[in-house]
Amino acid sequence: MSGLSAYQQVSTRQLTRIDLLVALYDTTLRSLKRGATLLIQSADEEFQQERLKATRLLLGLLSGIDPEYDEIAKNTYRLVIFALDQISEHSPRHWESAHEVISQLREGFHAIRAEANRLQATGEIPDIQAESNISLSVG
Repeated sequence: MSGLSAYQQVSTRQLTRIDLLVALYDTTLRSLKRGATLLIQSADEEFQQERLKATRLLLGLLSGIDPEYDEIAKNTYRLVIFALDQISEHSPRHWESAHEVISQLREGFHAIRAEANRLQATGEIPDIQAESNISLSVG
């Protein structure tokens, strides 16, 4: 195993569930911001790559939401679907709208970070399993 692989494994294991979720939201926000910027710059080829990346990230967020769980989950799911719909448009305004929605969701999760970490530390929220194949690279 290379030094980089070992480092990545250790650093991923040290992250909590909420840390990984906030990191995914942060990466999604960067992609949405870059997509809007590329649209303004008329950099079509780069924009198409960024649209694909943003779509994958938003689908990643959706994959972790069970809209049947409760009303909050259902509303979160709907907001991420809205963001996906917004980035289907070739308009910086729509991409900025998606960014705003995802930013608000991210802030909500960041606000409960301390409590979520406490619940994970006490076992009320299970740890991420060591055998999980988790990858934060979306490039």
